[in-house]
Amino acid sequence: MTDARKMGKKMACLTVAAALIALPITGGLGLVTSDAAFAAKGGGGKGGGKGGATGGTGGGKSATAGSSGKSKSSSAAPAASAAATTSSASVSPSDLGALNAINASPEAFANASPKSRIGRIKAYAEASVQAAQAAAIADATDAAALEAAYNDLVAAAADPAAIEAAYGAWQDAVADDAAAAAAAETADAALAAATNKEVTPELKAFVDSVLDGKI
Repeated sequence: MTDARKMGKKMACLTVAAALIALPITGGLGLVTSDAAFAAKGGGGKGGGKGGATGGTGGGKSATAGSSGKSKSSSAAPAASAAATTSSASVSPSDLGALNAINASPEAFANASPKSRIGRIKAYAEASVQAAQAAAIADATDAAALEAAYNDLVAAAADPAAIEAAYGAWQDAVADDAAAAAAAETADAALAAATNKEVTPELKAFVDSVLDGKI
């Protein structure tokens, strides 16, 4: 995550927090929460209701991603963590099959053809790093908590700018979760393409531990 994006997310969260602290104890002005929008539409996923900027009746605004919950995947775990939980004794050369090529030298990986076995393993290693980075970004925020904060602001008819900031922070978190899930799936697919064996958690963890720092 770039420094600018980190600062933007921090500012959005601070804006939401400040607006929540300043909420009046009176009821709302007919603005639509995400749950209310969902119920009104009868849809299969939650819709994020955005309050109108001028007060009065709010217009419905649907969530741009499928789920507010965190998407987790085995590929998102950093290689160093995998190395700490798996020993070399738990995976044999027979278990590795074509993945015995993980023992190639760093020079071999650096010069590998993308279509070679070593090249495919390198592609997995790079995808795994990207998945870990995407997971770290997603873990920095909680989409479900941000959705709840947005709904609180809408229900209390808070300042329209605060509602807008809350909605943006929520949707950014949902997008980060989706990106992390997609990156994890890409890494899993790359590992499957590099091996001729069934990929088990133990096998993956061992491969990650050997590749850690090599590529």
